[in-house]
Amino acid sequence: MADRGNILNELTNQQLVDRYRFNRAGLNYLETVFGPALEPATMRHKSLSAMDKLLITLRSHKITRAKVERGIGQLKRRFGVLHGEVRVQPEKACSSHKANGDARNIATPMTA
Repeated sequence: MADRGNILNELTNQQLVDRYRFNRAGLNYLETVFGPALEPATMRHKSLSAMDKLLITLRSHKITRAKVERGIGQLKRRFGVLHGEVRVQPEKACSSHKANGDARNIATPMTA
């Protein structure tokens, strides 16, 4: 298993962007901004550094965002009005979008 502390040195900038959506400079900036809040208050909770916690959070966020984007894509494929121009009053458009979401929730069985 690779040492977690060296992940920034092992990956290229493009690999960092692909994995975490930020390049090396961006990750260092985020560590500067959020690092003090992520540092453990006691030595007992020092298993992960602030950078490790930041990288784990960014990776998780990227995966979650991809799932949300896939869900939006499914809605757009199923209900054409979602990616086309809406030619109705805003109040009616909100109702139809809610009805589309409700219809998809009924049509798609819940999976865990």
